[in-house]
Amino acid sequence: MNQVVTVLDEKTLQERLRTRAPQMRDTLEAQIPRALRAQISPDDILQDVWMTAFRTYRSFRGERSDSLDRWLTSIVNRALIDKLKYVNRQKRKGDHHIMANADADASSIANLAAMVISPEKTPSRVAASSEAAHAINDALETLPESMREAIRLKYIEGFQRPDIARVMQKSESAVGSLIYHGLQRLRKKLGSSGDRFFSDVLP
Repeated sequence: MNQVVTVLDEKTLQERLRTRAPQMRDTLEAQIPRALRAQISPDDILQDVWMTAFRTYRSFRGERSDSLDRWLTSIVNRALIDKLKYVNRQKRKGDHHIMANADADASSIANLAAMVISPEKTPSRVAASSEAAHAINDALETLPESMREAIRLKYIEGFQRPDIARVMQKSESAVGSLIYHGLQRLRKKLGSSGDRFFSDVLP
């Protein structure tokens, strides 16, 4: 059984990272979508994990024997998600100007909002206004982290459910549940503001 580490120091962190490195690398290798394995290296992600861990270790507080490992796992998952988002944005951007990509992101957010408010309508009918993008972003931030991440990966980043399940280390049915309940919460959160932003898609 692991010893309870309540306050973390550099030596303990370095030792635990070294011990867990092979397992973390194997986990990352299995989680990276097959189509992106040529673009994403587990070793690159591990470097990000090391940097984040050493940058934030002073804030760690553990109360259980597995707290440190759970903390490291959360850093690994976040680093992988960030890398997937980056690669996906680069693919979407292509040769377009940065502003064109920003418009595309706003469009994705607005399309998501349209689905939240009126899921039976076609998202492509919604105009991508900055006001709408702010509204949906604000609403997303109120969701629990797992719901927010699942929805962002699905509708903003464009990942398929099997890849989301692999990245989040959850079953596909669990991901589906997170997305469904997250969308319900977003509809409730947006409330009447949806009429103002997306009146053209409301019944």
